[in-house]
Amino acid sequence: MKLFHRLLLYLLALHLLFFAFSWVLLVDTPLLFLLVEALLLVSFFGGLWLVRRALQPLGYTRRFQELLQDQHYAARLEPSDDPELQELLQLFNRMLSTLHQERLLAGEQQGFF
Repeated sequence: MKLFHRLLLYLLALHLLFFAFSWVLLVDTPLLFLLVEALLLVSFFGGLWLVRRALQPLGYTRRFQELLQDQHYAARLEPSDDPELQELLQLFNRMLSTLHQERLLAGEQQGFF
């Protein structure tokens, strides 16, 4: 099971538990129950957004790993809007560029000999 699915399952279980606890409010104060349910929905979708955002760098590292394994050193990773993630992507792209230059240099030297 992927990490995303495990985190989603955890988030869902936690919110279902809170939903079950808030069920007690339905009989006494239905308006408060509706407010709590709305907050739980906002919390769930906010948590889902945070999980996706937190796992985004893992997607880039997987792509970088694939490029290294396939030896596609001339390829570049696409830029991101997130400034923190942009630093990581620039580092990956510099590493790929350096590997590409070294590969070209090694090929020239091998052709020379």
